[in-house]
Amino acid sequence: MPRNTTPPKIVLALTASGASRAMSLPTRIINEAIDDGALVLRRVGCRRLIPVFGEGGLQEWFQTFPRVQRRIS
Repeated sequence: MPRNTTPPKIVLALTASGASRAMSLPTRIINEAIDDGALVLRRVGCRRLIPVFGEGGLQEWFQTFPRVQRRIS
C-alpha cells in the first residue's frame, strides 16, 4: 500500500439487539430511541447498525440519561 493514501476509517457499530444487551436495556427502549430520532441507523449490507461514538451514537444518547444523586442521611 502506498504511503500517500489516507488511513482507513474505523467505525464501531452494533445492532439494536446487541446494543440492548451491551447496555442491559430492553430492546423496546432502543427501538423507541430510533423511532424518536435520538439514535441514527446506518445500513451496512443487509444489517442496520447503530454507531457507538459520534453524533446520533449510543454514547451521546446514553449521556442524556439522568444521573442518580445520593442523599447523605
